[in-house]
Amino acid sequence: MSHEENEFIELITVIVDVLSEAPMASAFLCHIIDSAALPSKETSYKITTRLLQKLKPGLLFYLKSLGGIYRTKPKKRTRVNAAIIWSVLAEKLAGEISLSLFSDNVCTTLLDYLQYDRDASVRLFALIALEKFGMTGQNKEKILNSGRDIHRILQCISKELHSDEVSSEDVNRRRQLKFCVEWALKNTFDSGKEDMYDSDEGSVSNNINVMLNPVDATAHWKISRNGLEIRNDNSTFESIRATMGVSSGKWFYEVVLLTNGIMQIGYATKRCMFGPEDGTGVGDDPFGFAFDGCRNVLWANGVSVPYGGSESWKPGDVVGVYMDVSSGCVRFYLNGKDLGVVYPLNIAQFRKLAESSLHPALSFTSYQQAIVNFGAEKFRYPPPPSSFTYQTLNSQGQISSELRNSIQKRVWRASRYRSVSVSPYWKQQFESTEEDFDTQCSICFAKPPVVVLGPCNHDGFCADCSKMMHSCPLCRTPISHRKPMNNNITSLPSTPTKLSIASTSASSSLSAPSTAIVLPPTPPHSRPASSITSWEPRSIFTTSRSKNSQKIKKTSTVNYSEKRNLFIVGKIYIIAFLFIYSCIYYRRKNFIIRHW
Repeated sequence: MSHEENEFIELITVIVDVLSEAPMASAFLCHIIDSAALPSKETSYKITTRLLQKLKPGLLFYLKSLGGIYRTKPKKRTRVNAAIIWSVLAEKLAGEISLSLFSDNVCTTLLDYLQYDRDASVRLFALIALEKFGMTGQNKEKILNSGRDIHRILQCISKELHSDEVSSEDVNRRRQLKFCVEWALKNTFDSGKEDMYDSDEGSVSNNINVMLNPVDATAHWKISRNGLEIRNDNSTFESIRATMGVSSGKWFYEVVLLTNGIMQIGYATKRCMFGPEDGTGVGDDPFGFAFDGCRNVLWANGVSVPYGGSESWKPGDVVGVYMDVSSGCVRFYLNGKDLGVVYPLNIAQFRKLAESSLHPALSFTSYQQAIVNFGAEKFRYPPPPSSFTYQTLNSQGQISSELRNSIQKRVWRASRYRSVSVSPYWKQQFESTEEDFDTQCSICFAKPPVVVLGPCNHDGFCADCSKMMHSCPLCRTPISHRKPMNNNITSLPSTPTKLSIASTSASSSLSAPSTAIVLPPTPPHSRPASSITSWEPRSIFTTSRSKNSQKIKKTSTVNYSEKRNLFIVGKIYIIAFLFIYSCIYYRRKNFIIRHW
């Protein structure tokens, strides 16, 4: 996508206008930007300029002021969308290009939104954008030295959120803002001092015997001090397991949703492999199962089947997970409503799976947040005691003081954003430092980068990797030539070595095993569960970011150069047609005039 910089700029401009509040919209944006060609520093500066123009009051606003409907700022959705786009680009392009994106006006705009805007959504995504820009060292220095004490701003917001009365419809968004503000105070913009309005979650941590384990999770979670509230603000599909697993008995736990996007909630063993870049999480392999109420499907073995009705879950909903290991019975509840019993196709296989210990596990896509209750607090919608008996994980679990301390240290240590230092962006030549990530090939990370690809002039590749490429991996432009970078090598092959199709093409589907672990029972008057027409997993396009393995169904694509050639030929035909038509028209007109 987007070989030309103007196309990429127009794409971003359109997204600002059309991106909706749908739960999968932001995840879809991450996928779109990931599929597009990487912009240059000049293009990044133009993108920032265009976004700032969108956020400035235009002439139409001043004309409307004459009629008494003057508005000094753009729509809420435009402000939110601009902040989301900045955060996604800042995460994807951390380093030199991020410096071009983060101009002084962008810094001022985001700080203004964070400090003065009264909408919780705008403040939330402005803070996330500032955190993402802070991944680059110079950008973080710009924020801290901007003359606006961001630590004081965050403290004031925290005080405001603790003291204000909250309406029922805004409570979930404000809870998200409160969580992110306290996270930023402790991690991203930490001043080293104890905050007056710190959360009281840590005071009850000694009564909590089961926590979500950041040591047994992917890397980009935001986790509360008590290990029960989690959030994913990264563009990847993040997954996490609890500290306790079960191999027998009947168990129940709840998850309070603060957002309504894609979340897979269920159980997984230690053998369940999480792939954040591939979009794989709980239920995407043979070692776990999960319920996704956004799309109303049950995931097991990488296969999804309809489950849970037609209405998607909403912010504030409570998901209950009941499991009877001995009978292989699993039930999911939504606000106390039983969504139906789930049985395994192979009870022996399920019990064998449970022998290796099933842990409560969750997978979230971008900008999702939830609170997990393993029984330390009273359940909001427990199963009917007359019908189901169960144990709480918290009553049977135990966390050693060493594990508890290591988890809490891991939360704060792993949460600190890695700063990427680069030379000043106004210099024409960039000098590499020990803190830069440009000392190794961006493909194999084993050899120094010595090659510049032509005609796009993208660099960062070793000689061996450049031989195997026939198009630039950054902009998809066909490679016409290669040249040494900084005169490190003297000669390069003029033509690339072509690879076989199997070694260069990305896998578009995952092969599922022959037997699903957990599937819904056969409902009356419907096809049996074993007669699933396709064992190919359904698409999770909103969380897939991998270049080598994508869970997106194959779609017919046309090469960009072919499309451009067809467009040029079409223009030639149209011009020729208009020219011939005009010649015939004027010739006929002159003939009529002469005879008149």
